Amino acid sequence: MNFSKTLAVASISAAAILICGCGKKNPPAVAAPASMPETAGQPAPAAKPAAPQANQAPGATLTQPDGAVDMPELQRTVIRWVVSNRRRPNSFEDFAATAGVPIPPPPAGKKYILTRDLHVQLVNR
Repeated sequence: MNFSKTLAVASISAAAILICGCGKKNPPAVAAPASMPETAGQPAPAAKPAAPQANQAPGATLTQPDGAVDMPELQRTVIRWVVSNRRRPNSFEDFAATAGVPIPPPPAGKKYILTRDLHVQLVNR
């Protein structure tokens, strides 16, 4: 097979993949059950919990049970921030001010910085 035929086959294959997509289908929406008349003996439904911030994963917290900063989760929060904002933060302070999640204070005598490759580090003040 010569180069032009190989290129044509590759182009057609790529076009077919793009046109067909991955084939993943969204599940059909589940219909809500018909509302039943409220009876006096039933308690009112509980309020839904607040939705997580856009830049924070559901259930994610930036502190560990012992009160220490969860640095891997803080790092993931920075990456989510970069993806959603489509830019690099100018500094850690820029990220913290616009993150939409409470950033735990650094340990005494330390401060957070972002390295050039967007890794969060604790350094001495």
